[in-house]
Amino acid sequence: MNIKEIIQSAVQRSVQKKLNYKGELYPHEAYFLMQNENYFLVDIRTKEELNLVGFIPNSHWIEWTSYVSGQINPEFINQINNKFLLNDSIFLICRSGARSHDAANFLKKNGFNSVYNVIEGFEGKKNAHGQRGKISGWKFKNLPWSNT
Repeated sequence: MNIKEIIQSAVQRSVQKKLNYKGELYPHEAYFLMQNENYFLVDIRTKEELNLVGFIPNSHWIEWTSYVSGQINPEFINQINNKFLLNDSIFLICRSGARSHDAANFLKKNGFNSVYNVIEGFEGKKNAHGQRGKISGWKFKNLPWSNT
C-alpha cells in the first residue's frame, strides 16, 4: 500500500458513489496517510464525544455540531480556514462517517478541493445489539487512540 494507491482508491469510491468531495478513506488508510505531514486528520466529533469515547492522537479537533442542539458550529468554516489552506488534504472523521460526510460536502462547497470522509468513522456501525466499536471503525481496527 502506498500513498498514490490509497488516494486513487479513495477517489474511485467517491466517483462510484457520485460524491461531491474528493474521496472516501477507510480508517487504516487515513491513519497511513496522516503519517505524512501533507495530510491532516480532522476529528469533527463533539467535545462530549471525545471526553466520553476517546480521541485520536495527532489529529486536529474542530467540532462540526453542538452536542446539545445538534446545530452546525457557526465558527466551523472560520476554524478550518485558520488551520488549513484550500488545497490541503483534509480527512474528516466523526463517530460513524455520517456527520463527516455532511462536513466534507460543506467544505467542498466552501472551496476546499482535497476533502475526504473517513468511512466507518471512529466507532463504526452498530452491531446486532446496537453497540458501536464492535464491527468496524477506527477503534475496532486497533488504530491509535486515547481516552486520557
